Order: sequence, then C-alpha cells, then structure tokens
Amino acid sequence: MLELATTVRGTGPPVLLLHGFTTAAAAWAPIVERLEHELTLVCVDLPGHGRSQAPPSGYEFSDCVGDLLESLSGAGIDRCCVVGYSMGGRIALGLTVRAPDRVERLLLESASPGIDEAAARARRRDQDEALAAKIASGDFTEFIDRWMQLPLFRSPSRPAVAQLDESRRLRLRNRPAAIAASLRALGTGSQPSYWSELQQLDLPVSLLTGEHDHKFNRIADQMSELLPRCTRHAIRDAGHTTHLDRPEDFARAVRDFVLGDEASDATPAKDVARA
Repeated sequence: MLELATTVRGTGPPVLLLHGFTTAAAAWAPIVERLEHELTLVCVDLPGHGRSQAPPSGYEFSDCVGDLLESLSGAGIDRCCVVGYSMGGRIALGLTVRAPDRVERLLLESASPGIDEAAARARRRDQDEALAAKIASGDFTEFIDRWMQLPLFRSPSRPAVAQLDESRRLRLRNRPAAIAASLRALGTGSQPSYWSELQQLDLPVSLLTGEHDHKFNRIADQMSELLPRCTRHAIRDAGHTTHLDRPEDFARAVRDFVLGDEASDATPAKDVARA
C-alpha cells in the first residue's frame, strides 16, 4: 500500500480531484480557489507524482484504486463526488467501477475507459514501457517541454503565460524515475478496459471535453451511448486541458454538476451542450 499525499480544503459536499500524468494535486489550484467556498476539495498526489511515493515494481492499476479508497477513509470520507482529468479520469472510473457505493457522482474530463482490444492494449503497454525507459534515463526537462507541446494539448484559447509557466514548474518538480514508474503502472496499456462496465454504472456521470479535443470528443460520445445517466458537455475554445484553458467554465461545470439541477437523481439526462 502507498500512502498518497492528500490535501483537503474548503467546506461543503466532498469532491475528490484526480490530476493528470506528469502534474500533481497542486494543478487544481485555480479550480480549488473558485470552489472552496462551496465544496470540500480533496486533492491527491497520484502515485509517482508530487509528494506521493513512486509505485514499486509489481504495483498495478487496481492497487492505485485501493490506495485511493484508503486515502478517502483516512480523510473521514465514506462517499463523495469524484472528478478526474485524463489519467486521473481513467483512475476515477476504475474507482467507481470497483466501489460504486463510495461515489456519489462522477465527472470525467478528457478521459477514456481504456483500450478494449487485448492486442491493442498490449501494443500500448509496450509503447508506455519504451517511453518510461526514456523518461527515467533521458533529459527530463526536454521530455516535459516536448510533452507540453504535443498536439493533444493545443487549444485556440491558451492559458496565460504565467499559468503555463507554473504548470511547467509543477511538472518539473516531479522525479523522473517516479514518473516512469507511474507510467508503467497506470498507463493506458496497463489499465483494464472498462467499456463493458459502463452500462452497469447507475449514478449520474458527466463527460466533459474541450471543443477542439477531437479524439476525446469521439470517445466521450461513444461512452455517453452506454452510460445510463449521462450528461455531455464540450467547453468552447478549449482543448484537452479544459481546466487550464477555461478554468472559470470548468469550475462552473463542476459546481453545477455537484450542486445544481444536473446532479438530480430523478431524471437521467443525455445531451451535448456547448458551455
């Protein structure tokens, strides 16, 4: 078991926030600042990130889910809403599948249920291993700079220069070997496919993407056809990192889902809105 560094701020219904690959819980700061007066935000450094330990050899995706459940219990939280971005979204979905009684509502930002075909998943695992080896042995600064320039993260509405600089500094605080270990344990190649589980999730789910993130818009559309109680939102002028591109819109979407009409259990909904 890994003890995951956890920060709790705010007051109100509890919401677990799970960050993406190469960042840390501190990446949620712009969202926490906007929501802490209405919600209790539980921010966790995922394995190998921030102040949390690197996952040891043999650590698996399911181990991370178990450690998160222990972190919630340690914070005195039996049940909460869960918000996950990208890698954090995949883990959030795994947590919900494993322990649906612990999850009140689920919001996935730019996330996927994994790779359904075993052969394709094995190929991705090999790719993740090759990248992990490069991260552990190469120039970490160069890797982070290349990572942040990937087409996936491009958006017509770029965050402020100061915000991008802070994101870069946050990523560079991580330890290369720990990030490599995290990729081996938590990468898409190591994640179980949850596609077949979606129809069984009887809770409100919100799928949020950036308008210009074409790959994850397609994935979210496919997921929305399977989830029984799903809302779909694409945030205008945003890419993969909607919480950085449009933090005000993203915070509003979280707040409305947790506290507003969309959180109602009475009427399952499925729509696509351009926020």
